[in-house]
Amino acid sequence: MKKFCSLFLAGLLAWGLGACTHTPPNDSENGSENNGGNSSEIIDDSSNGSDTSSGDEFDSDADHTYGNLVLELDEGQEEVKILQLSDIQIIDPDNEPFEGRLNKSSITEGWKDRDSSAYNLVRQLVSYSDPDLIVLIGDNIFGQFDPELKLLDELISVMDSFEIPWTTVMGNHDEETPTTEGVLGVGDGASTSNEAFEARSAAIAEKYENAQYSLYERGDPSMGNGNFTITVKQGKDIQQLLVFMDTHGCYGSLEGGKITDGMLFDSQIEWYEQQIKGVNEAQYGKNSDKVVNSLIFTHVAMPEFKRAQALYSLDVPMSVPEDNPNGDFGGTNGNINFYGLHSDLFAKAKELGSTKGFFCGHNHQANFSILYEGIRLTFGNKTGTYDSHSLDKQGGTLITLTNAGQSMFVRHIYDTEVADIEI
Repeated sequence: MKKFCSLFLAGLLAWGLGACTHTPPNDSENGSENNGGNSSEIIDDSSNGSDTSSGDEFDSDADHTYGNLVLELDEGQEEVKILQLSDIQIIDPDNEPFEGRLNKSSITEGWKDRDSSAYNLVRQLVSYSDPDLIVLIGDNIFGQFDPELKLLDELISVMDSFEIPWTTVMGNHDEETPTTEGVLGVGDGASTSNEAFEARSAAIAEKYENAQYSLYERGDPSMGNGNFTITVKQGKDIQQLLVFMDTHGCYGSLEGGKITDGMLFDSQIEWYEQQIKGVNEAQYGKNSDKVVNSLIFTHVAMPEFKRAQALYSLDVPMSVPEDNPNGDFGGTNGNINFYGLHSDLFAKAKELGSTKGFFCGHNHQANFSILYEGIRLTFGNKTGTYDSHSLDKQGGTLITLTNAGQSMFVRHIYDTEVADIEI
């Protein structure tokens, strides 16, 4: 029953909650007039018609469904709103696995009240933005504080309570094992068994897959947990492909039984190329040179985020000037970490010409959005209060797709904007 809802009905349920009446954002509605430098718009003028120049027997009138997870839009719906929540980082300080694991520089008593430290803000952000899809960008929980996955069950219950499709990628803390040895690769020589890590990862993925309103697939376990796509579709036509990829965190991962640093595997890059080519063929035919636009969501940033920052300054703190020509915004109060990730994915995205934006979290002090070599790179606002964060930058990130997926508008929503919303 759950799969029936998540694959097809979940999108319809969300649209029935009022999404079909959405109007494109403007300055008076989204506050950008008083919050300059916090939003940006990209318009792709390429044609998105369903005709094809191929010589095959492609049926342009057929249904072009691609993949297992589909977000169906209402007829006439003019926009799709995606709310990104970053690094909620739910913990239970009473379950501290070993001394020193908690961030002692903060007041831990506040984290016991997870409504006030995280969930109330999540509820306010959802109420304010009225999204069609909610994306958790990883580090949703701290696994070491959740030996029986009760915190995960609580999180899933909160997300399902909105009755809106939602999904997630894994962060570097979600799959932590609740052992004093830490997780794979933590510290000098610290480790845990491959079997324990794999069993916990599989259990977490299964809970996400079985949640009532989630659109999530574990995918091929040899590539990690959570390499999958969601097809945004209206009628018979595909408007957008949302690509979710496991960056394996900074604490290590498995490939062929070998412990490696957080990274993307070559097999994931090949998988990404297959997805882009597959959705293009589904929508336009095998020999067409047209592409379906796509977005990529990962927990850890690609190296290009650092290179994008260099367009303005590598100094910390860095703030993007409001008078820049590309509509870039935001900044960073800390150095960007991407742990052994390489540029192959970004290079492949440029080659294929489909992906218009990368969205990530992990760097709690960063929230810039910069157009780099034709692709928008965006750090989401940190949502939870645990661990390092800037209170004045706490909140979420709203991605609005219009013009049949050809236009993208990105803006941050800050805690101060939603503080008075009743929940």
